[in-house]
Amino acid sequence: MPEETQMDLSTATDIFWEGCEAVEQVPGVVSGALVFKGTRVPVSSVVANLGSMDTEEIMDNFAVEQWHVTSFPKPLPSSQPAP
Repeated sequence: MPEETQMDLSTATDIFWEGCEAVEQVPGVVSGALVFKGTRVPVSSVVANLGSMDTEEIMDNFAVEQWHVTSFPKPLPSSQPAP
């Protein structure tokens, strides 16, 4: 059975997150990883759980606000070039 590949958010920064007001990347905060604005919650932690949790569960488990979760940009289809 082939292994599932996970999206590497560090390479998707410009494609998926540019202009998203819910996330920020600050040197020295969680080693410069993308985090939800005003928190230390890594975006990658929430992305890894999106398929198994609804918005309420994400907010409860990760201490983020609804606007953080609902402002996620939609991924580009693999056939569409990055802007």
